[in-house]
Amino acid sequence: MEPWFKKRINSKGTNRYYELLKQKWAREMSRITSGLSREKLIVFLLVFTGLSSAISLVILYRGLVSGTSSVISMDRISERIQPHERVIKIERKSFFISPAEYKSITGARQYLDSLKASAEGKTSYDNIMHRRPGLLDSLIFIENYYKSNVKE
Repeated sequence: MEPWFKKRINSKGTNRYYELLKQKWAREMSRITSGLSREKLIVFLLVFTGLSSAISLVILYRGLVSGTSSVISMDRISERIQPHERVIKIERKSFFISPAEYKSITGARQYLDSLKASAEGKTSYDNIMHRRPGLLDSLIFIENYYKSNVKE
């Protein structure tokens, strides 16, 4: 006589701790139920099944009959947007530089340029440029931006 259920061979390689846990659970359940007769096991199975079904039915009934749950409305999409047609709005903030700030920036750039003249200044200039590599580029960019946006 063939058994109804064949033991499956796990080809996916599940975690061995999971397999050990399953084996331990099966041993414990066998140990607990080893002293019970077949009739008692059937009664426990029927009670477990009945309670599980009753709980499921109560949850289902409350979900269908209860008026306390909020209703989700389904509306049509009003505007169709294609992914390749999506327009990204870039918010441009005004970048205002006051004349005093401009004077301060030009003074800083002139100071950095004057450091190159002497040997000691060259060391300081190299140290500043090493620690702040984009500083001079930023100062020049801000100066050019100010000149292009200010009507004199």
